[in-house]
Amino acid sequence: MATYGSEALDTTEHLGLILGSQKQANALLKHFGSLTVLARASVDELLPLISRSKALRLVSSLRMGAVALREERLGADGLLARR
Repeated sequence: MATYGSEALDTTEHLGLILGSQKQANALLKHFGSLTVLARASVDELLPLISRSKALRLVSSLRMGAVALREERLGADGLLARR
């Protein structure tokens, strides 16, 4: 990632960095079926698969990404940015 940037990583690799485990990242994506569904999961829904600290970190990271995307789409005045 340091050499090629985060754009060079796929979804599973990004999740693996957040979780500190590529194996758990693969298991989560397999269990939930997609990143979209995983992003809607609560901490409690993640607990059977990963530790509480990892679940909190993952939920926080995914929510932060959603906020960043929303802010990117919105202009300073709160309206959708014109393309």
